[in-house]
Amino acid sequence: MLDRRVANETVSAFGNSTVHSTVNLSRAIREVTDALNYSNILGKWIRFPQTRQERDSIKRRFYEKFNIPAVLGCIDGTHISIVRPTENERFFNRKQFHSRNVLIICDADLNILSVDAYFGGISHDSFIWNQHPVKNHIISLLSSGENMYLLGETQDMLKVVYDNHQTPLKDIIISCSTQLVTL
Repeated sequence: MLDRRVANETVSAFGNSTVHSTVNLSRAIREVTDALNYSNILGKWIRFPQTRQERDSIKRRFYEKFNIPAVLGCIDGTHISIVRPTENERFFNRKQFHSRNVLIICDADLNILSVDAYFGGISHDSFIWNQHPVKNHIISLLSSGENMYLLGETQDMLKVVYDNHQTPLKDIIISCSTQLVTL
């Protein structure tokens, strides 16, 4: 879910430096954000692959571009600055500003497969991942024998994805790190 409060600081800076008023810019951002939050829009553009054929196509693209087999996506969290809320300090992050920690999974072409913007900046990426519905979906697919993994920088998140893999976690992380450095 997109949150129009994310852009408030940008609106002020942009509105003051251009001929557009802050009020008009705020209204435009609100209208675009509201439109993007409709489930039929989100479902069309942000969609985790549901079929084996869709997943195989994404994995094939990762292999073609980066020569890394079985990668379904890349996962990472990013802090999106927000205006300080009047209450609830769960948005105050370790970097000393208020934010949402947005967890994003994308494919080899940077198409977003999943986005979770619910959690405040205080939440760690691995905590968000452990609440994420895609996690259970991937574990289910791994349990049924499908070969896949997500690339990410947080070891805690990777452990979940590799739990059912035959290759030891340490070997996979070293292998992925080596492969990524050479890209």
